[in-house]
Amino acid sequence: QTAGSEPQRCVAGLSCYTRGQLLGQRSHGLAYCTFLAQNRRRFMPSNPPSQETPSAQVTMSSAKRRRLQQSFEHATRNSKKGDFNYANSMFIQCVVGDPSNLVYAQSFLGNLHRKYNDNKKGGKLASLKGAGSKAAIKKNQTTKDWQGVIKAGCDMLTHNPWDVTTLTAMARACDELGHEECQLIHLKSALDAHPKDPDVNRFSGL
Repeated sequence: QTAGSEPQRCVAGLSCYTRGQLLGQRSHGLAYCTFLAQNRRRFMPSNPPSQETPSAQVTMSSAKRRRLQQSFEHATRNSKKGDFNYANSMFIQCVVGDPSNLVYAQSFLGNLHRKYNDNKKGGKLASLKGAGSKAAIKKNQTTKDWQGVIKAGCDMLTHNPWDVTTLTAMARACDELGHEECQLIHLKSALDAHPKDPDVNRFSGL
């Protein structure tokens, strides 16, 4: 990239440099974009996001934005005090209410990582407790209810914030809704949890 030139753009619209930064692999940003462009049909829907995608197209009211920000601030205070469960319920409201907000997504995951002491496996019996949420994710994917995928995904990640299939499902939902930065946050979490997993690495283009 030469001085004064625009960053090279990837298929999803973010600069390759930015995508690499969000994945925590700056030097692999271009590799990721090249891979995603070549393999998008494998990992993402064959059809482009609808022009009528709800969350991507509708402007949020100032009242709703204010309510979400208040919930976020309340959640942050409780997370700092160690009340992770209550903070999680507030963070979920924020993520579901505004799935395009990068700070909400990061804070939601960060709170859960601290709750489980970054053990990369979540709570006991996470798969059993999250079975209903996983079923809801699959159902919502079938009906292309991407907002529903986000909600059910948050419920599942409450039990295990490193669950790869849930994180990739949420990444796909974010892609459909046009929320590229949040898509990458979920991919980064999957990569952090399973850095040597071949499927995760192929998905991330590393």
